[in-house]
Parts: sequence; structure tokens; C-alpha cells
Amino acid sequence: MIVYFFNRRVAVKLEGAIYTRVADIPPLERIERVPYPDQVIMVPPQHFELPPGYTNTMSKNGMSSRVIKRWASAQWWKMTKLLQAQGIAVTEVRARKGMFDANYPANAGLVLPPRELGGNPQFVSSRLLHLHRKLEPELMNPVFRRAGYDMINLFPGHRSLLDPPYFEGQANVVLVPGLNFAFGNLSERCGRDALERLAEKCGLKIFVVSTDPYFYDLDTALFFIPPSAATPLPFAVYAQEAFKRHELEAFEALFDRDHRLVQYDYSETRHGFVLNSLGLPKQAVPTVLTNNKVVVFPQSLKDRGIKVLQIPFSEIHKGGGSITCSQLRWYGAKER
Repeated sequence: MIVYFFNRRVAVKLEGAIYTRVADIPPLERIERVPYPDQVIMVPPQHFELPPGYTNTMSKNGMSSRVIKRWASAQWWKMTKLLQAQGIAVTEVRARKGMFDANYPANAGLVLPPRELGGNPQFVSSRLLHLHRKLEPELMNPVFRRAGYDMINLFPGHRSLLDPPYFEGQANVVLVPGLNFAFGNLSERCGRDALERLAEKCGLKIFVVSTDPYFYDLDTALFFIPPSAATPLPFAVYAQEAFKRHELEAFEALFDRDHRLVQYDYSETRHGFVLNSLGLPKQAVPTVLTNNKVVVFPQSLKDRGIKVLQIPFSEIHKGGGSITCSQLRWYGAKER
């Protein structure tokens, strides 16, 4: 059974809210404590390719947009084995032919803890913007139904997948580990209505941001390193250039200066998809998995006593995603 601690009392039901002003964010002791999803779902890149006419990050930067599938597969398996070696359970889901980008399952939905004490974890299914990705949530929905999750559809009245509104799961909403709190990004892939319904239906507290369009989505500008045996609080890792002043103040309101990081190297931050890195749960010390194409960022983490694991990810990166994009965090199947 999952227990929520709220001001030293047990909260029976999670209460959602939307915040746009820093002054409205409740103090940490008034935010429910919840378990953080500590397992991942990954989709091997057997059908991974760049659809005709698809604009991707690598071609924008003058680099080859041709995917070498055997390299992509080798890099994906290396990541899978590394995560398993760190004690993180990996569930493999295979895509259907024609699902070019299904190896980026983070966009397929968002996993949240039970809304009520003793209830089932929640899976919020996405409505994806790009035409060639429309059916990817249908790959994940059966997995979560079989696992006993409560299935959440933010827009049940909208049957057509071709029109807005849109919502792209972990890419739009970044959860703060251990807290019933998240940052939600307004963009062409996620409107305010989606965030408001997420707060209302799922009981999630959300601070609304709108990142600089130079960053593809929120998961390329922000990630968290979960608490470890050595540090009781999560680290917030973010690109200062991606956020407005009041949005940066929201980080400061939740994390003191000893528990937040600012990435200063702008070009490395964006072009290397540096902040599309993964903070690993259940580690002895704070640990981050990132790609091996960056130099400044890993050293800034090591200077804070954070362990850094690096892997080659150049082929997977060609589709416009990196390490965080390549996994969907979840609690695993419900114990029966």
C-alpha cells in the first residue's frame, strides 16, 4: 500500500492544483510525499528510421540524418544492460512496423501514483502532435491495462487524433521525485487545458512554465536526480536559458542553493540534448546517465559529488531524442 505523508498526517487523496505564481507554491512540508516510478519501459529500435520530410535535430545541425540501424540497436542494448546493472528493472515492449519513433516511449504517456490511498497507479495516455506518431500510445495502453493501472484519458470527447488538443506525456510534464509536484510546459504539443485536466483528474500539483522554443520540450531543459542513500533531497538540473525569471524562482522556492544545478554551456545544453539525461533511482550516491558527446556538463555534475555514467547514443539521437526520451518510467505491474 502506498502512503502519502502530508504535514505528518496521512493524506487519503491527492489534491491537484495549477500554479503560475511562485508565491502560490505551498511549502515543501505541505506537499504530499509519493513514491517515484523506479522502473522503466523501453522499446527496441528495430523499426527506427527518419520518415521522409521529417525535420530532426541532427539534420538541423548539418549532421548525417541516415540511421545506421545496427549501431542504433547496439547503443540501445548498451543502455538497457547498464540500467539493469544499476538495479533498475527494464520492461521491453516491441513496436509494430511503421512506428518510426516508438523507441522514444516517453512521449506515449505519463505514469502517476494512485489518486487515493490504496488505489491503483495511474497512466495518462498521450495525444501526439506528429502524424507518424499518432498510434504510439496504443502500443502502451494495453501494457498498463494488463498491469492494473487506472487508465486516464484527458480528452474523452475528442475521438479524432488528427486535431488538437495534444499532450505528450513525460516530454511535457517533468515530475519532482518523491513529491506530488511537477513542472508542466505550455507548447504546441501541450495546451493549458491538458495541464488543468491533469491536475483535476489525477490530483497532481503543477507549476506552469513555457520554455524557450529553442528547446524542443521540457524534458530537454530540465530533469531531476532522485534522492539517494547519500542525499535525502533530489537535485534539480536545468538550463537557465530555457526559462523566464519567475520560472527560475520556482526552482529556488522548492530547492535551496545546495540542491540545484544550472547548466551554463548553452550550445552543449541544447545541441547535445544534454538535459535529456536520466537521474537514476535507488542508488548509493546521486547518479546520472548521459550521452558521451558532452564534456562540460558531466564535469559540473562530478564537482557536486554526482556520479556520471556515459554511453554512446549518436544514432538514437538522430531522431531528435536522447536518453530520457528512450524510456517511460513506471512502477511495474501491480502485485496480484
